[in-house]
Amino acid sequence: MKKNIILSVVCLFLVCNFRPYSCFAFDMDSIKIHGFLSQGYLKTDHNNFMAETEDGTFQFNEFGLNFTTRLSDNLTTGIQFFGRDMGEVGNDEVKVDW
Repeated sequence: MKKNIILSVVCLFLVCNFRPYSCFAFDMDSIKIHGFLSQGYLKTDHNNFMAETEDGTFQFNEFGLNFTTRLSDNLTTGIQFFGRDMGEVGNDEVKVDW
């Protein structure tokens, strides 16, 4: 399940003409769609509270997809779907962030 979610997000970014070190956004008339993906690497022999990091681990990533729209001149609304994996925290489970 975890690999399917990560693969789906990566494919979404590739299909949307994602280039490394660049940002992108879509504007579908009044709905704006933005997304992000980050991957980290942890390695330490003293602070193993997040994951088993003594030998190094890639269990440190975050991704999100958000949608916003303007309801009026003074009111904007939106929603963001967010997932993370930080050792035992998150395990790439997608949740509504805001």
